[in-house]
Amino acid sequence: MISIQSLSKTFPSASTPALDAVSFSVKKGILCCLLGSNGAGKSTLLRILAGTVAPSQGRCLIADHSYALKRGIYLKQIGVGLPGFYDRLSGRDNLTFFATLQGVKGKVWQNRLSWLEHALKLTALDQRFQKYSHGMQQRLQLARALIHDPQVLLLDEPLRGLDFERREVYVQLLQQLINEHQKTVLMSTHLLDVAEKADQLLCLRAGKLVGNGTPKEIQRGRVSLQDALKDYFE
Repeated sequence: MISIQSLSKTFPSASTPALDAVSFSVKKGILCCLLGSNGAGKSTLLRILAGTVAPSQGRCLIADHSYALKRGIYLKQIGVGLPGFYDRLSGRDNLTFFATLQGVKGKVWQNRLSWLEHALKLTALDQRFQKYSHGMQQRLQLARALIHDPQVLLLDEPLRGLDFERREVYVQLLQQLINEHQKTVLMSTHLLDVAEKADQLLCLRAGKLVGNGTPKEIQRGRVSLQDALKDYFE
């Protein structure tokens, strides 16, 4: 579903690359977590996949489509978890606004909104966005990413600031989307309890991919995944 081939990115003001010849693939219908310290290249990788940053070298394919060659088809395959909601509008009005921008309107949107309410357990949608809990705001970001029913979700630290219980709820929602709707999720995180639930882990260090496998494969017989990750990041 996702194929990254020799991807590199060097920003004009930087002396070292943010990404250095990174290659990997992610199969359809799994949760894949990007791990790495601050500055490892996680956000840069997700921004390139989202089409907001151009790579210096290499290419990205989503469902065999390239952003450079088939931009419209490529963008329809991805949903990006973004902030930037209007505080004084309700959750419903915010989502309807973003749906209109994407050309999802009328009965199609009403059916889609009904599905999002049920699938993501969205409550009190007529309340102003600024009054929602942080957990509800994160779920609305996920709903925004799902408006056009994409195959791939790109999420940059969506669990930041959530306590353990709310993280569990969010991850369960992702797993439901994967198991019931075959969505593919690529998500950056620094949380070990989340990484342990992933189907695939990608470990980035200083722009290089230093680990790629299931949590058990990354652990490699060590006492814990945490111990194994120290070998990758220290």
